[in-house]
Amino acid sequence: MPCSIEHVTSPPIFNRPDLTNHCSRSAFSPFFIVGARVSCYKIDMKFATACILSCVAFATIAAGAPRKIAFGREGQIWVASIDGTAAKKLVSGDSPVFSPDGTRIAFVFYPPSADGDDPDSKTQIAVVDVVSGEVTILKDIPSEKCLNPAWSPDGKWIAFQSFRGDRFTRISDLAVVKEDGTGFNVIKKGEEALKSEFNSPCWARDGRSIFYHDMSNIYRLGLDGAMLRQWKVSKIVPVDSMTGGGRIDVSPDGTRLLLTIDYIRDSDAPPPSLWSFELSTQKAARLSTPKKVWIEEGCWLDNNNILFATGSPDDSRGPVYRMSTDGTNLKRLIKNAHGLSVSNSD
Repeated sequence: MPCSIEHVTSPPIFNRPDLTNHCSRSAFSPFFIVGARVSCYKIDMKFATACILSCVAFATIAAGAPRKIAFGREGQIWVASIDGTAAKKLVSGDSPVFSPDGTRIAFVFYPPSADGDDPDSKTQIAVVDVVSGEVTILKDIPSEKCLNPAWSPDGKWIAFQSFRGDRFTRISDLAVVKEDGTGFNVIKKGEEALKSEFNSPCWARDGRSIFYHDMSNIYRLGLDGAMLRQWKVSKIVPVDSMTGGGRIDVSPDGTRLLLTIDYIRDSDAPPPSLWSFELSTQKAARLSTPKKVWIEEGCWLDNNNILFATGSPDDSRGPVYRMSTDGTNLKRLIKNAHGLSVSNSD
């Protein structure tokens, strides 16, 4: 006989041994099972089990996926749980960054090259699905060298450094592209060959502007190319400039920048350090990282905690630590890692 489902507050059907052998499968939807009674006599238990699993999966999605850390290690991109456990290799590449929903990672892809390990070889922006491992290479970007991808807050766009010219005349531009590889657009063109102009691009939390640095200055640029703000690095921190690898990361509440101030080789610059720069007051404060560790880069974990990767002056990789911004709660999480990214908490 046909099935009908009526919503009741009595125990669900799976506590009813008398209702296990007479229900038509076609009458079911998995979202009506829990908390409902079926006015028939038989249920296909294999189908019922599948329904339960569907409900569990739906509840997991609704609750939000667990937060994860993405990082680079020896030319591979890895992901781990937020406490550093359950690390697994995902794909070959570098500079991973999570999409806002945590389901994808944009990264720098190194296609096979006849030149082998040429540091100046072609690079592309690619996207990998965290669950399936499926990789999409954004091949239609009209550039043979792309670096430093950064997702927009709505997950629809990726900002990055796009280079034009050969290795002797190369000029960097700040560009954006849609997640599927369409919509390529240069927001601001570079003007000087071989100058590192658009380092560490990262989006403001409102998605209307992008921060970056050219080593001497930090900028906030509108998506129309209009310069909104500019800060001289030497006015913020006690060094004349950042290095090309110096990182900028915007706090989850959008009010502060976490600055990675690198050591400048063969100079009198102080050891590498992390600084929190308040955008409203334009005041910077150095974070109290352990004196014995060599800071490589930092990123926000939440508004009160950060992650930072460590290394050494000879460029070897060290462990990743978690720490509160007041210098407390230091914890070692991952060994031998760089290029940190954290999936969102909401």
